[in-house]
Order: sequence, then structure tokens, then C-alpha cells
Amino acid sequence: MPEERKSGSGIGLLALIAGAAAGAAAVFLSDKKNREKTQQALKKASKTVKDAHAEIQKDPQAFAKKVEKEGQKLAKKVVNEVSKSKVVKSAQKAATKSKTAKKAVKATTSAAKAAKATKASR
Repeated sequence: MPEERKSGSGIGLLALIAGAAAGAAAVFLSDKKNREKTQQALKKASKTVKDAHAEIQKDPQAFAKKVEKEGQKLAKKVVNEVSKSKVVKSAQKAATKSKTAKKAVKATTSAAKAAKATKASR
């Protein structure tokens, strides 16, 4: 009897995604301008990595402090941008509306209970 093969849908999906990415890269790099831009970006990234490596070799602790400060600045910037975003503001409005709705339901429920109590005492 032949053995039943278990479905490897994860592998097939991975192959599909890898193929789509390779195809997109081929289309992108088929244009000479895009190849030149990619080459320039790679050169710039390579220079940045070399500079960082040299800085790390020179004084690792100073580099760590520098990276930490830059990370903190970036985190503050991100927090400021997010707090200004429309999504956050709309979420805050929704939360306020939700609290108001809860209060209204609570008040209505209390009023209904009071009415029942009054009706029962008569």
C-alpha cells in the first residue's frame, strides 16, 4: 500500500510567496533606472555599515550610547506622530462615546428598576 502523504500547504504557500517576490524583483530590476537606484542604495548602505563597524571598533560603549540616544529620539518622534494621527483620535472619540453609552444604559436600567420597585410597592 502506498503511504499517504501529509499535506504540506505551508511549503506550497512559501513557494508561492517566494515566486511572487522573485517575479516582482525581476520586473522591478528590468528597468535600468531601478537597477541604478538599487546599486546606489546598496553602495550607501555598505558605506554606512563600514562606518558603523569602524565606530564600534574604536569605542563600543560610546557607539552603544549613541545608538540608545538615537533610538530614544526615534521612539519619542513615533509616539508624537501616532498621538497626532486620525486613527488615535477616532479611537479616543469612540471610547468616549462608548463610556457615554454605558452611562446611558446604566441610567436607563436604574430608572427601570426604580420604576419596577415603585410599581411593586403600590
